[in-house]
Amino acid sequence: MKKLSLRTFIQNLYSLWVYDFHSWDTSLSGKIDYIEKNIAKKEKWDRIVSLLENYKGELSDSREMAFVRALQIPQFVVFPYHQIKRLETFEVGYDNVLKLLYVIHDKKRLYYNRAFTIDSCERSYRFLIEQDQILEGGYLEKAPHCYQTESFKVEEGDVLIDGGAAEGLFALDVIDKVSHVYLIEADSNWIPALKATFAPYKDKVTIINKYLSDCDDTDNISLGSILARHNGNCFVKMDIEGAEPKVIKGALSYLNTRDNVKLSCCTYHYQNDAKELADLFESIGYQHEFSAGWFFFAEYDMPEPPYLRHALIRAKNESFFF
Repeated sequence: MKKLSLRTFIQNLYSLWVYDFHSWDTSLSGKIDYIEKNIAKKEKWDRIVSLLENYKGELSDSREMAFVRALQIPQFVVFPYHQIKRLETFEVGYDNVLKLLYVIHDKKRLYYNRAFTIDSCERSYRFLIEQDQILEGGYLEKAPHCYQTESFKVEEGDVLIDGGAAEGLFALDVIDKVSHVYLIEADSNWIPALKATFAPYKDKVTIINKYLSDCDDTDNISLGSILARHNGNCFVKMDIEGAEPKVIKGALSYLNTRDNVKLSCCTYHYQNDAKELADLFESIGYQHEFSAGWFFFAEYDMPEPPYLRHALIRAKNESFFF
């Protein structure tokens, strides 16, 4: 074996030291960033608590506000209702070929992206089912974030347009009903997982790695351009981080010509989303209703009176009756 010179030995030692220092520095930087974020989070929560405690106006939903006021730790996403039941045990598996974790939902594999661990995968699925209740299920006293009702739902043969698909749970739950699904997800980290989940249904699934928006270009796709591909009944679900009013504005002229489109859009991201969307639907003669219950959401902005927000608006042409 070739003997190392003193110079080479020192160079190797220095390289190891630089690597270790960089690792330590990166780790320290991450810890400092984590601490700073938590301090900012606590400061924001303290301001919110002060606002809630000093609010003197009347609240028609005092029971829900009492729930929020009673929170002991910062929580910016709150469904202010008590738990009725818990999700039973469910299977979490690992696909050795795709290198992805999955949850078994309704005997189907729902894949998660590579950032998820077994623990975070379990927590995410449990949250979607028990707290978010996008599929209802009766886990809380009310389900403000449930996209469907008995009379307003995805029907056999509908085309589903899922804006903000993420892991694709909503679409997977109705996949056997629909004639086609458009999964629109701008986060490219979710695309391999979506492809894996919907591989058994690839003949009727289109995955679009873009933002659902009011225009069509390299990074965006408009609602109107997708609706134009089908003449049949369409169900539109949107959870796109507050861009819902922008999308509807861009599609107003098209929606005005259709009487077979149902829309279930999130309204909680920003303070005025609910009113803005209600006004937009009224401007084209669409009937609308808000989901039952309320949502406390302060992730993006500081909440204002009355603090509780509608989570969803459901709308359809006036020829449809709720």
